[in-house]
Amino acid sequence: MRVLFTALVLTLLCVQASVADDSSAPQMYYVKQSSPPLGSRLRRDIIEAGPIPLTKDYSELSAAELALLKSQYPQLAAGDEPPFPINGLATLYNQFRKVYEAADMGYRGDLSVSVLVDKTGKPTEARVLGSPDGELASKAQYILLLQQFKPAVCAGAPCEMAYEFHARFMGTDTQQLNSSNPATGILTKP
Repeated sequence: MRVLFTALVLTLLCVQASVADDSSAPQMYYVKQSSPPLGSRLRRDIIEAGPIPLTKDYSELSAAELALLKSQYPQLAAGDEPPFPINGLATLYNQFRKVYEAADMGYRGDLSVSVLVDKTGKPTEARVLGSPDGELASKAQYILLLQQFKPAVCAGAPCEMAYEFHARFMGTDTQQLNSSNPATGILTKP
């Protein structure tokens, strides 16, 4: 019994040490519930938004944050810039919070949408790459096609480029859908 207890303590110490040493991992940002659940004062995290701060627009991002954003676009040359929501990510993710809460916390899983943004910053097409729910996929396309973006910059001039949107919904279990499912597809803006 003593050996088992010692092994458990050593395992926990090793896990704690490995978590503490992972300082190279970027900070993740989350969207919280609008209001706490009944009987609590704590609002839960409901959407994992990623490593880019939600409250900053493109011009306010630090060099490290820009490097993280640009790392999602391997085709970018030096001096090029990807598209980015004109007012930052907070407004965009708050719209997804409303959709999530209207679904009674029913979505769980990853949402990935590729939005083609023209050289004026207007989205022209939204392609769902994966979604935990078909209704969420449709709403995501609608939300993203209504956004205004800072256009991408290629060789010093505005250009057309896809904006890659990702969110991890942290609700109740639902069936995870993939690219062969009706929850994926393309919606174009007329």
